[in-house]
Amino acid sequence: MAIAWRIQIPEVLNSLMAQTGGWGEIKPCAKLWLVRGMGFCRGDYQDRKRRQAQGIEKAKAAGKFRGKQPNHERNSLIAEMIGKGISWSSVCAATGCSRSTIKRIMDEKKNK
Repeated sequence: MAIAWRIQIPEVLNSLMAQTGGWGEIKPCAKLWLVRGMGFCRGDYQDRKRRQAQGIEKAKAAGKFRGKQPNHERNSLIAEMIGKGISWSSVCAATGCSRSTIKRIMDEKKNK
């Protein structure tokens, strides 16, 4: 239930503000429940992020967490395509990567 509320709160508030003209039109009791619900969801979100960070630190200490590993095969293909003079847009379409990924790969290639 909290997941659905966390996702829907901005949408609910935006539609509520559009329909009523702002906080002034909302009944005090409804405003109280909205604020309490938002506070609960925010606390739940922060708690999950804190626990996730604790789990990552614990896994790093145990040597089990390595983070996201680079895709060397794709990166070498991108560097090869750019080296042949293929446009960045064509490389993006062919490999399914973003322009920022291509830039990062080319920067790494220059620094080597």
